[in-house]
Amino acid sequence: MSQSLPIIVESVLAAPSTRLLVQQPEVHLHPKAQAALGTFLVDMVRDGKRQFVVETHSDYILDRIRQEVAEGKLPAESVVFIFLDKPHIETNIFHLHLDKSGNILNAPASYRRFFLEEEINLLNRTAEK
Repeated sequence: MSQSLPIIVESVLAAPSTRLLVQQPEVHLHPKAQAALGTFLVDMVRDGKRQFVVETHSDYILDRIRQEVAEGKLPAESVVFIFLDKPHIETNIFHLHLDKSGNILNAPASYRRFFLEEEINLLNRTAEK
C-alpha cells in the first residue's frame, strides 16, 4: 500500500494532460494487484487524459494494458512499450506497438525469451522416480 497509494493519489489529483513518471510501481504488489494497477493506469489515461511513462518489469501490468486495449477501453495507438535488450555491451531499444486486439506487433525474438525458456525447461523435465 505504501508504494501504490502515492501513485494513485498523484494520478487522481493531477491536472488533465499531465504526464506522470512512475518507476517500478509493481514493487511489493501481488500479481493481482499489479494487474489491477494496469487497469487503473488505463482508466486514468482514458478518463483524465493523463499520460504515463512507466518503468516496469511487470508482465502483469503490461498484459492487463494489452487486455484493456483488446476490450476497446484504450486505443492501441495510445500505447507504446519500450523494450530494452542488452545481449552484449550495447543496449538495443525496441518500440513495441499493439494492434486493436492487444497483440504486440513487432516484438524482437528476445522479447520474453527468458520466461519462455524457463517454462519449456519446467515442462520438459522428468519426474524423479
